[in-house]
Amino acid sequence: MAEASLKRIPSTHKIDWQHTLGPAQEIAEVNDRPLLVFFTASWCGPCQSVKQTTMQNPSVIRELSKNFVPVMLDFDQNRYLASQLNVSVVPTIMVLDPSANSLLHKVTNTSSSMFVRELQKAKQLKEEGRTVKPVSLSK
Repeated sequence: MAEASLKRIPSTHKIDWQHTLGPAQEIAEVNDRPLLVFFTASWCGPCQSVKQTTMQNPSVIRELSKNFVPVMLDFDQNRYLASQLNVSVVPTIMVLDPSANSLLHKVTNTSSSMFVRELQKAKQLKEEGRTVKPVSLSK
């Protein structure tokens, strides 16, 4: 895949979600950005609430568009990956570096302002080369 096709110009009006981790990791690596991985499910009421509130907040959209590669994964369709990432409930939001090392792992239902602060902390950990916990994504 050509490098130019991996670079994406972020939208400032909505989150440009990726829906598969592999290609998102390539984009993250090319752009030197952490991944925000949001595990959700259609049947999950709190997940829908996070989508309609936190993920629609202009500060969250701006932070994700500028500094992250956002990935939204359906929990039911990605159970194997969820188990590899120690995700057992939804909604769960993780921040991973491009090598899939965990920078933040959170079962979420927080305010938008707190969420932005947590994203900024995770971004700082990535910049410092620190991780919360290594994650193995073996097949």
